[in-house]
Amino acid sequence: MSRFPVPVTLLAMLLFAGSAHCAEVGGLHPFVEHVEPPAVGRGQKTRIAIVGSRLDRAVGLWTSLPQGSLTVTAIIASNPDRTELEIETAATCPVGLYGLRLATEDGLSNLHLFAVDDLAPRAALADPQAEFPAAVAGQLGASDRYRLQVQAGQRLTFDVVASRFGHDSDPLVTIYNASGRRVAQRDNSPGLFFDTCFSHTFVDGGVHTIEVRDARFQNSPHWRYLLRIGDFPAAVTSVPSAVQPGSTTTLKLPEFGGAEIPFTLLADQPLGVAYHSIRRPSDRAGAWIPLLASPIPSVVEREPNNSGDDATVVEAIPALLHGVLDSPDDRDYFTFDLKKGERLSFRAETRTIQSSADVELRVLDASGREVQRSDDVSLPGGALEEAFITYNVGQDGKYRLLVRDVTQAGGSDFTYRVEVRHVKPRVQLLAETSAFTVPQNSFQVIPIGVTRVDYNGPITLRLEHAPAGLTLEPDTIATGANSIVCALRTTAATPVGLYAFTLSGQPAEGDSPQEAPVTVQPLVDRQFINVDLIKHALRDNQRYLPPSVRHQFALQVTPPSPFSLELTDSAIVLPRYQVAELPLSPVRQAGFDGPISFTASSGGQLGEETQGRKQVFYRFPIATAQQPQVAGTFHSRSQANEGQERVDLFATTLIGSRRVTLNRSVNLSIKPAVEVTIEPAQLVLSPGKSSKIKLVAKRLPSFTGPVTVTTNPQPGVTLPSAVVLVEGQTQAEIELHVSGETKPRRERIRFTATATVGNFQEEPRPAELDLEIKLETPPTSGK
Repeated sequence: MSRFPVPVTLLAMLLFAGSAHCAEVGGLHPFVEHVEPPAVGRGQKTRIAIVGSRLDRAVGLWTSLPQGSLTVTAIIASNPDRTELEIETAATCPVGLYGLRLATEDGLSNLHLFAVDDLAPRAALADPQAEFPAAVAGQLGASDRYRLQVQAGQRLTFDVVASRFGHDSDPLVTIYNASGRRVAQRDNSPGLFFDTCFSHTFVDGGVHTIEVRDARFQNSPHWRYLLRIGDFPAAVTSVPSAVQPGSTTTLKLPEFGGAEIPFTLLADQPLGVAYHSIRRPSDRAGAWIPLLASPIPSVVEREPNNSGDDATVVEAIPALLHGVLDSPDDRDYFTFDLKKGERLSFRAETRTIQSSADVELRVLDASGREVQRSDDVSLPGGALEEAFITYNVGQDGKYRLLVRDVTQAGGSDFTYRVEVRHVKPRVQLLAETSAFTVPQNSFQVIPIGVTRVDYNGPITLRLEHAPAGLTLEPDTIATGANSIVCALRTTAATPVGLYAFTLSGQPAEGDSPQEAPVTVQPLVDRQFINVDLIKHALRDNQRYLPPSVRHQFALQVTPPSPFSLELTDSAIVLPRYQVAELPLSPVRQAGFDGPISFTASSGGQLGEETQGRKQVFYRFPIATAQQPQVAGTFHSRSQANEGQERVDLFATTLIGSRRVTLNRSVNLSIKPAVEVTIEPAQLVLSPGKSSKIKLVAKRLPSFTGPVTVTTNPQPGVTLPSAVVLVEGQTQAEIELHVSGETKPRRERIRFTATATVGNFQEEPRPAELDLEIKLETPPTSGK
């Protein structure tokens, strides 16, 4: 976890007055479009430029690197569209992709990805470049060309990082010989999204040209790339892809001719996934390989294992199974001795280890019969869609697991990892927000969703690596609850500064679920979808983010806010085609008389009035010193859908040029303005009999108009065809009659309500009456 010091004098100058801001909301916060250069060399000082909007008055830089890996040594210039900083990385700084956020007086920016490398990137290479390894950073525009001086038979690896920065770029690499003839061209390397990593052996010596451009002939000033060139392994995945801390393991790189490289993982390496630089003793640069640090033993396939008879033996569970489907329709078998009553889970991973495979898992019982199969399964958070099986063992015996590619493809980059565990109760926790700017003695909200597996009890939330005075309220998710909105609260003594903290959930003591980390899925790049419902969404290359950014939260603590805000109503009901109010009563500190404006956002139907969307919009007056209390309104338009969504409310003011924003949360329920029910809902009648039933109209407060109820009586059943409940009337009694000739049967009679609400006709869900027509039982004659 990281805390990156900004010089105290600088903080004293720039954090004179604080701000609070939720960094995931568009329009209010600093937004980073790109970083120049997009990578830094470890163990070096680098001057970087952060380009975007609202970037002025910078105070520091937050990153997801481990603590002590990076330090901001100076803020050189800070303008609205460009801020320049000098940073220094430690010699032990890990390589790979990480997240950064610019901290300004207005709050934290969006998450942006950058790289740390063995090689310090240059703005240009020598002409021609003859010394390798080398790295160059550029803009993916029309075309960039670099001249290379190579020897006949020389082998070089080319690794382009562009799409992995989270943008919509698709780099294409072409190599031309001295006469201008194309000798190699590479586009996408599966497992790297649209990036490419490959090795090329030059047949002829002399000056060659390498060209980098977008494969679609598109460009953007914000598409940045890092080109790494050298004789390092052209590999992005390894077998195994997990290592036990404190152990030495031989990693096989299937994509690099099966090269085997000893690798030692330090005993104090934190559990979880992290990038590592894998290199041979002679290499001066390494391949970026994501490795899982786990105490679970690994089992690597032993060839041949293409049939059940040759299956690789798994001695104990839990285990991590590793292999490579290195030829088309390759099949890998593993075998287990299992006992009746055991319950196992099999979870495959390929995308997260940068593999090209799309594996299918099959479980075969002791007779060789397939008993379960799985391809893709969507798991919470959307970042993992891999094969997953839960299996209950029915009898003792030798069981087998078959791993294959669902497309029957194969190759050296088709690696996989399968985690095998005994199924236990568990919970998964996902937070909707990953960055917070909280004034001293105030709070911001953090919504958390819960997925439960065989566990329904309470869950205690725990903060780690947080500054003094930071608390989470409430800190317990109630029994059965699938979501919670907590307050991340500071005290007056919480130190001003930047922090990285983690959250975890611990089920109640005595229960078997293990502690679960709270994960996040931050938006890296603004991919516009549509005006209605989904404004921005994740592209595929943002759904599998570097592991460090999915388990850390960014925090900026600022001096106190000049106002506070508590919502008296945490739940608002909006009748469809009507208006609902939300009272807003900010409390001002003495001497503060500035205006306070309000905005709102949600992941659903709500939008700004100017967007013109057809569902729901809001209007919020400005609170002034003369009118300190106001009422915001939510308006339902013609295409509003019934449902419930959480709405983020933002209260903002300016102190000079500094923006202060407090984030609060409210649940908005959109419902029909009227609901009709039947009393009783079930009725038993004999032929020739009648009964009174009651129609009840439940109107929401903003609607008082008439409601018409029509029926669909079946043959032999008599009801009024329509009943009108006039304005103010809440119920009406009607008679239902069954004719004497009706045969016994069951009927479901539907009552449909309609009403004119605003300028639209509302038709809520129909009410239903279950009618059983039953012959009377003749009385038993006594003796």
